[in-house]
Amino acid sequence: RLRPQTARGAHMRIKRSLACVSIERSFNLSDRIKVNVSTRSDLQHEWAVYVFNNRYGTHLHMPICRFKTFVGRMKEIDQVLTDNEHLYYRRHLGGGYHITVNKRVDIRRFYQSRAGDLRPTGDGLSLKLAEWNELKNIIPQICALIPNYDSILECPDREDHLGQLGFLRCTECNPYDCFSW
Repeated sequence: RLRPQTARGAHMRIKRSLACVSIERSFNLSDRIKVNVSTRSDLQHEWAVYVFNNRYGTHLHMPICRFKTFVGRMKEIDQVLTDNEHLYYRRHLGGGYHITVNKRVDIRRFYQSRAGDLRPTGDGLSLKLAEWNELKNIIPQICALIPNYDSILECPDREDHLGQLGFLRCTECNPYDCFSW
């Protein structure tokens, strides 16, 4: 149980971080899932996509480079969902987030245990197939809201990733073993 001072401090940090967020558009996938497309004024108007689960209070934060990676993997995910033989799929989206398909589409943050294996955290969402289909339908609208979306590069395609050292230093591509080289 948190002490009142600690809980109040955490509440104030969240309130301060949300003060600079400007929600551009909201979409409802279902009665429990909401998608916000927003920009942060403190980060030079960096765009991000937030997905909230109203029932459990969990959320998913995707900066635009991670969102672009997610959109690029949507065809693979649909193929896995329609293929009855191979109904398991897991890919890294960036920043410790992975997308897993196993009868549901699960987008979740993972951490590396001391033993070295990846384990899921509570940060993330599990989408039913109807919610997944609704999300696919609103993706073009979300992409249209973001200025210069087509010119945004996925993290591995950026110039600083041309060498292996750039990849190893990137916390988005290599979140578990990032070192200061």
